[in-house]
Amino acid sequence: MSNHMYAIARQLQAPGVKTVATFNPTRLSRTIRNMARKSIASGYHSGGWSSKTRDVRELVFSLAGERSLVYVAQGADYMSFTTPRPITADNLSEMVGLLEADCTLQKMSYDDSGERRYRPTRSDFYKTIDERCAHNIAKLKFADQGKAGHLIVRTAKLRQQIAEAFLKERTVEEIAIAERIARLLDKDEEFPIPTTHNF
Repeated sequence: MSNHMYAIARQLQAPGVKTVATFNPTRLSRTIRNMARKSIASGYHSGGWSSKTRDVRELVFSLAGERSLVYVAQGADYMSFTTPRPITADNLSEMVGLLEADCTLQKMSYDDSGERRYRPTRSDFYKTIDERCAHNIAKLKFADQGKAGHLIVRTAKLRQQIAEAFLKERTVEEIAIAERIARLLDKDEEFPIPTTHNF
């Protein structure tokens, strides 16, 4: 945080100061607004901790008094899943098959890895991939308990397919809520942001 921001923070804590904050979607860039809208409606949450899209998405859910119940988050080569209920058998089976395909593709890449300062033997390489795949599959069974954590999936196309399989878990009602919240980003309106501080 810059010294300028610290100065503003001190001023806001002065006696008699009341903070008021509003959010207007039209103040966003078109790119961020479109990315946030798509992310909310689809349940496919991209963006890391410093992502502006993530910040806008969380703010809009908060302003709507809702929270995303079923969604998949993705980073560079990992995925995480959030759901309040166990993944249904058919969708779980499809996701397991795709994770196993990713495992196979990783094994096939061993000969293409080139010469490195440290290169594991083929058997060690395969063992690491098999253990990771088994760990990923086991974690999927605990997604409803918040224990799925991050699953490493190296193949981008398979990450997308796994996400699509998981998002079949969303109910009609959950999709409707997400789409309603996403439409808030189309409004030219000042949404008050609740503040608990009245310095």
